[in-house]
Amino acid sequence: MQVCLFIRNPKGVTLTNEGEILFKHVTKAMQEINTGELAIKKMTENTTGKLTLGISSTLYKYFIFPHVKGFLETHPHFMVNIVDNSKSYEIIKAVKERALDLGVVSKPLSGEGIEFIPISTVEETIVSTPDYLSRVDASDLHSFFDQAALISLEKGNVAREYNEQYLNGLGIDVKPEIVTSNMNFIIELVTLGVGIGIVYREAIQKELLEGTLVEIDFLPAIPKREIGIVLKKNELHSFAVKEFINYYMRASGA
Repeated sequence: MQVCLFIRNPKGVTLTNEGEILFKHVTKAMQEINTGELAIKKMTENTTGKLTLGISSTLYKYFIFPHVKGFLETHPHFMVNIVDNSKSYEIIKAVKERALDLGVVSKPLSGEGIEFIPISTVEETIVSTPDYLSRVDASDLHSFFDQAALISLEKGNVAREYNEQYLNGLGIDVKPEIVTSNMNFIIELVTLGVGIGIVYREAIQKELLEGTLVEIDFLPAIPKREIGIVLKKNELHSFAVKEFINYYMRASGA
């Protein structure tokens, strides 16, 4: 089919009606091609991405916060949404349901439906104030735990499960007098002298050096455990998630 698209005249070239129609469609096609080229360029140059991360405030402070600035500086057009949740199993559930792209938690006792990437280990210790410890009978384990008020994380937290396993292994029936959602609250309550608590040793270095808190060292050491990134198993993860994990592993030396 032959169609006249333009007409030459002394003043130049004028599009015919058919030419106008074709020109509009070609213009739209070129705009779509340019948009696609820009999107590919952004992906290949690592300039864009979005991810949602679930983590407790305690783990964030010691394991993610030190690397956030560097990650955002090297990925200036990435958007990171950090969701504070102290319940490990809620984070894991949200990852499985795709409400979160990834989470950072203590290694769960069951890894069903998730992929766990270890990034570090944590060491916990039981602490109190010196004054509180002096007022509790420490002649044997049962007397000690019968008198001492245990401040614990609430159920739904992996750390709570590990701590219960540890205490049960000592023959102690775990009955916390105070339950809280956050390890930072445990540290604050123990510092007030209202009980004993199991916390990350790394989180109380200042208090131990100052003597504000003391470790209850007549008890067996609590086994170290892994902290890691959890992802939905058998999932095709986004470019942003892969970039974050790769950057973190390089920056932390994990």
